[in-house]
Amino acid sequence: MESHPGLFALFPVLIFVALRQGLRLTCLSLVLLSVTALATTWYYSPFNVSPYNPFFLPWFLLAAIVSTLLTSIASRGKRRCLQLLAEAEAQYEKLVNGAPVLINGFTNEGKCTVWNDECGKVYGWSRKEIMEHPDPLSVLYPDPTQRAAALDHIRGQSEGTFKEWHPINRQGATLTVLWGNVHITSNHSIGIGVNLSSRVRAEKELRLIKERYDHLVQRIPVGVFTLRRTADGMISYDYVSPRLCEIYGLQAAEIYSCPKRVSDRWHPDDQAEIARVAEETRAWLRPMRVDTRIMFNGEERWIRIEANPIRLPNGDTLYDGVQTDISEIKGNEFELALAASVFKLSYDSILILDEQHMIVDANPSVARLSGHSREELLGTSVDRLIPEGETDLTCQQAIWHTVDTTGAWQGEVNMLARNQTVRPLQLSIVPVRNSKDVILRYIVVGTDVSLLKAREARLEKLAHFDPLTQLPNRYLLADRLRQAISKADRNRNLLAVCYIDLDGFKDVNDKHGHDIGDLVLKNVSMRLMDATRKTDTIARLGGDELILLLGDLDEANECKEMLERVLQLISIPTEISEQHRIHISASIGVSFYPTDSHLPEVLVQQADRAMYVAKHSGKNNFHMYSEHSR
Repeated sequence: MESHPGLFALFPVLIFVALRQGLRLTCLSLVLLSVTALATTWYYSPFNVSPYNPFFLPWFLLAAIVSTLLTSIASRGKRRCLQLLAEAEAQYEKLVNGAPVLINGFTNEGKCTVWNDECGKVYGWSRKEIMEHPDPLSVLYPDPTQRAAALDHIRGQSEGTFKEWHPINRQGATLTVLWGNVHITSNHSIGIGVNLSSRVRAEKELRLIKERYDHLVQRIPVGVFTLRRTADGMISYDYVSPRLCEIYGLQAAEIYSCPKRVSDRWHPDDQAEIARVAEETRAWLRPMRVDTRIMFNGEERWIRIEANPIRLPNGDTLYDGVQTDISEIKGNEFELALAASVFKLSYDSILILDEQHMIVDANPSVARLSGHSREELLGTSVDRLIPEGETDLTCQQAIWHTVDTTGAWQGEVNMLARNQTVRPLQLSIVPVRNSKDVILRYIVVGTDVSLLKAREARLEKLAHFDPLTQLPNRYLLADRLRQAISKADRNRNLLAVCYIDLDGFKDVNDKHGHDIGDLVLKNVSMRLMDATRKTDTIARLGGDELILLLGDLDEANECKEMLERVLQLISIPTEISEQHRIHISASIGVSFYPTDSHLPEVLVQQADRAMYVAKHSGKNNFHMYSEHSR
């Protein structure tokens, strides 16, 4: 057999390349091919058939290449599987450690195999500490009974169910955890839990607060109630305290089922007054306070009812209040106790000042109105509650002098709140003297009259302004006319009284209806208000009749330009729709003070006559009054 060393020199080279590329299976295949080649050479040698002939070498190389490709593909597939496995393990690690719930794993012998980051946060032990601990359950459950129960739970005796457990954290605090286990293998389980400690603690605190409240309500010597009045007038009690039931000799169930049982106990002579006060309280949402007599076991007793109303979004009115039996404390002791109760519960603001006018006490209403807490007010001067522009020293001295000499002062002042808003108060100040007539304290009581003033302002506006056009009405016009005449006298100039009548306005009402007529009238009024000066007055007498007062005129002709502008503004069409417009005009009569008359009523009459001259002259113009205008 002839030797061909080149073929066998190729094998080490291929094996070396495969090793460099990490192709272990390829290396093994090449080794096997080398052994096969050597065996073939030995086998064919006796027959003088050389494996190194031209036909043998290509087939051998082809086999080597195919073997290399197949082993390469298999190796790459294995690496891909390993990569996917590594990614899955990373995702599993991220899911377990990043989950906002407790996740851990234990074997049936109690060894920890899984301990996520949330477990470390809640329990305080790191993953390494727990997993290396020989008996981690003894750390979490020092009590042997609890530890044995936890181990039974891990072993799957209650698999798939959640149960409340109380492990111990690193600081020794007992936790409340809702826990469930799932068996993964026969010797291993995974547990998922939720830390309920904060919720359980909050519920416990809430129960404690409720118990304290109930205990307080039962101990205080007044009856506490919450009464509800629906929008349709139905009455029901949301809550009555045991003391209230005791006052009326009724059971709570009786009051809840039939609220009228309480009012039936009131004296017949007092029921009408109570109903009046209750209705007034509901209408104005102001505190209710009324005394009534009740008949109980044949005995007449006095009850004081106090409540604060609040309007709910659904229209119901809720009264939170107290009822006090005042039968046995009619003397001075009762008055002192009642004063203390009124100080705390009164809707009015009450301040107690020392002889230097420094605040020594303030009731909750002061804090509510001023925005300052009681602690912030104590020890400070009462001047801090007075607006900066109203701290007139002379005025304050006069008030305190009146208090010290006459024993009281009443009046209206403004109170500066913390948010810089000003509230009007009806104030009363009385001194408290000792047996030697020395002033020890001052009692300052303030009632918030902002709602009352707003109501007065609304009534004032209704009394002096036209509700449709918001122009001054004839009553306010009379006052404005007197003021304008006085100003004309001071400045020695003329005042023009312009009587305006809208032409064709009756036809607008008849053809289009009063709603369209009102729209036209409001549009005209707005145009005139925008066009006149601040010193001028535009008023509505009624219907389509307006009065315009133009002052500061040196001569009569100065108002002609304004009158022409008024006629132009009135003639602007009012759009009802894109296709329909209302066209009107005006006739204006003018009289002048003092040339035509000195009397306000006469000036208006003269302007009225001049207006008719303008209307008979073709409308949409103005006419100055003269003796020939009659």
